[in-house]
Amino acid sequence: MALRGHYLAAAGMFLGVLLGSCGAQHAPGTLEMEMNGKAQMASLNTNVTIPCILYESGSVTLNISLIGVRWFLRRADSDKEDKVFEYNGGKQTQFRPGASISLSRLKKGNASLFLPFIQLQEGGEYRCEIIIPPTKEERTSRVDVVAQPQIANKKVISSTQSPDVENTENTEETSKIPSRSNDGHGKDYFIYTVIFVILLLFRLFEVM
Repeated sequence: MALRGHYLAAAGMFLGVLLGSCGAQHAPGTLEMEMNGKAQMASLNTNVTIPCILYESGSVTLNISLIGVRWFLRRADSDKEDKVFEYNGGKQTQFRPGASISLSRLKKGNASLFLPFIQLQEGGEYRCEIIIPPTKEERTSRVDVVAQPQIANKKVISSTQSPDVENTENTEETSKIPSRSNDGHGKDYFIYTVIFVILLLFRLFEVM
């Protein structure tokens, strides 16, 4: 029993040093996390931050060189988890290009994941896992990625400029323009009439 108490005391001291200069000590197994309880909506090609925060974040400064953070994704159409990001003792590994966490915020217990230009296939259940030896905690959060509807560019035709109206107007204007053939027949008729009158006058003069 004395030996077991010695190990527990040593573990408590180790965790106390890990949690920083505030002097706050946490017994093993008391680490708690918080993530979104509801599904997070994200638009296609936007930057997304998925929250993952320790409850102690406001009261302690963590020694991040001894912290491990891992993010996983289970896609909506798959039962397999894919590793997205990992931070371990100061080393960051991106399994998804652009994935990252803020180290300055991690010191305050904020291990939120940043994903730039999220895609449709990246929707699903994200799992955040934080390891502060000898404690490990994990939570999950769902992200749904939606595409914004695109409005097709259509040429708007005014009712006063509709093809039917335009054709009608052209037809009416055309009907008002006298035909060239009609003008020609009218001129010929006038000339014939003048010649006939002149000839008639000559005949009258001859009779007289």
